[in-house]
Amino acid sequence: EGGLQGGSDDNLLNTLQALKTLGSLSLRVISETGIGKVVAQLAREPKLGEPVRAAARGIVVQWKDQLSQKKTEREASATATPTAPTAPATQTAALVTPATAAQPVAAQLPDQPAGARWTPPVPK
Repeated sequence: EGGLQGGSDDNLLNTLQALKTLGSLSLRVISETGIGKVVAQLAREPKLGEPVRAAARGIVVQWKDQLSQKKTEREASATATPTAPTAPATQTAALVTPATAAQPVAAQLPDQPAGARWTPPVPK
């Protein structure tokens, strides 16, 4: 007996092999074209020969692996912590050190006379 809907097993196998050579297909293409359902149906169809069913199963596995990998990559990039820009280490070290951390703010500001007090600017 021929394959699904009158197609021969050889034609189906050739078509599946050509589909596999396309490589990665997006979920959108797989779902909008209905090709995912068709290939899954071929993988389960008992009237087809084992080579056709095996080829269809291989494509389904390939697509699932690709989609799973893309999902993992999206999740990894979504959970990545963005780094805030930082001052160069020399500037940061010059501003806060264990010795200056306990000093009044005025003593930590550059170009201030010793004992000077900082006052905020008065709005005009």
